Amino acid sequence: METELPANFTTSQIGTISISTEVFELIARLVAEEVPGIVQMSSGFMGELAERFGRKGRGVRVEVENNQVSVEISVVVQYGFAIPVVARDLQLRVRQAIVSMTGMDVQKVDVYVDGIDVKDELQPQKQPAGIRVK
Repeated sequence: METELPANFTTSQIGTISISTEVFELIARLVAEEVPGIVQMSSGFMGELAERFGRKGRGVRVEVENNQVSVEISVVVQYGFAIPVVARDLQLRVRQAIVSMTGMDVQKVDVYVDGIDVKDELQPQKQPAGIRVK
């Protein structure tokens, strides 16, 4: 039998549970890797600068305040996918994963699309054998 602890239990009842922001960032990043249409996380210029100074969480920023989690995710979407559909799917999946894994409320999940991956679209089309183009 599994017992659920209330989200707001105090330290005098059992002890303290503390979840690092890096855990929330990892959850969001792992979820994003599973969403169809997302090619990669993107940190942009400021994110890359922060990484150089030891800040982790490439493409994901998390704030926890008053037991409320706020997530910002920057991604690159594959060409041909509907950006609003991919972004909404990501929002729902991240919220669900954080709530189910940590029991904490998610105030918001902001998704920033920093680019579109068109590398497959720019590849020259292969011609069937025996056909020559003049």
